[in-house]
Amino acid sequence: MNKLEARSDSSLLEGADLEKALRNSNLLGNIVVTPQVEFQPSQVKRLRDFYKDFFDTPIEGNDAKALGAETASAFAKLRDEVSGLLAQEHRFPFLAALRGLGDLLNSVTGKPATWYVTDLPSYEDKLLDAKEDLLDPIKTFMGGQQKSIYEEVSKFLAAQAENFVHVGHSEAEDLRKTLADPNCYKGSTVQNLKTRYNDLKTALDLKIIEERKAVEAVIADTKTKIEALPELAGLGYDQRSTILSRIEKAGSGLTSVTLIAVLRNKANEITSNLYPHLVQEILHMARPAPAPQLIGGLGEAPAAAPKPPQVVKQQDIKPSFAQSVLSQDSDVNAYVEALRTAMLAEIHAGKKIIV
Repeated sequence: MNKLEARSDSSLLEGADLEKALRNSNLLGNIVVTPQVEFQPSQVKRLRDFYKDFFDTPIEGNDAKALGAETASAFAKLRDEVSGLLAQEHRFPFLAALRGLGDLLNSVTGKPATWYVTDLPSYEDKLLDAKEDLLDPIKTFMGGQQKSIYEEVSKFLAAQAENFVHVGHSEAEDLRKTLADPNCYKGSTVQNLKTRYNDLKTALDLKIIEERKAVEAVIADTKTKIEALPELAGLGYDQRSTILSRIEKAGSGLTSVTLIAVLRNKANEITSNLYPHLVQEILHMARPAPAPQLIGGLGEAPAAAPKPPQVVKQQDIKPSFAQSVLSQDSDVNAYVEALRTAMLAEIHAGKKIIV
């Protein structure tokens, strides 16, 4: 009147495997049939209650063996789910907290169905504690808005890392510490991060706009200075257009530049290199053509072309001045006089000074 179990080499045979073994005369001699272990109603109830509490869903059926098989399947599925979460640890470092649970799930996965009725109770407390403290809050985090916020802030900090040297350094460090907190998945920690992230992003956006406008101002100033050169007016239309187009080109693509250092380098490049280079080029193009000259009455040959004037940038002129610090009116007057003398020396040498 009892249920039976069939085993071959200690392996439980059920369903199609049992039928195949019974029909195979070579395997038939290895089959051992024994009465199935009878389980107490209290054991079955305990497994049903645990399943409902741990997997958040009721379990069907009353047969102990069927309940054990369903529990085994549920643990295998959960183990794969936790393994999938651990695979994302490089993006979400706090997921490392699941490693202990992963080891625990490996200990209770892949067991015979009856094991979950007789031996699982010794693991119940650890499993339920891990579910409450780790699994549930992490699953809530990874399945909700907090994951999106975490990813958005993380990408922002990585993309703008170079800009934080110039603005928002302490605020960015504060955000990094929050994301690196092993317990950041708990409560509303990351949800509260959103406000600080938005404030930093706004401050950075405004700073980038400010730096971009500074470059535009340098470009406009350069254009004004170039257009004020009397030599430019003496050039042909195509020559003037070429010069001015190079200034306009310096401002192309500014709206796509988001690194503060790049914008500052661009402004410096225009001031230190493009502007003096254009001045020198204009002076070169504006030099008068050589006058024709008779040679022995046999014909005309051009005279040597006059050399374009040399140019020097004002900031490159270093006056001879012993003091390194100006602290009174007389010091300022003396320095200005020394600078005046140095600038006049350049002019007397036939050079032009770019200011």
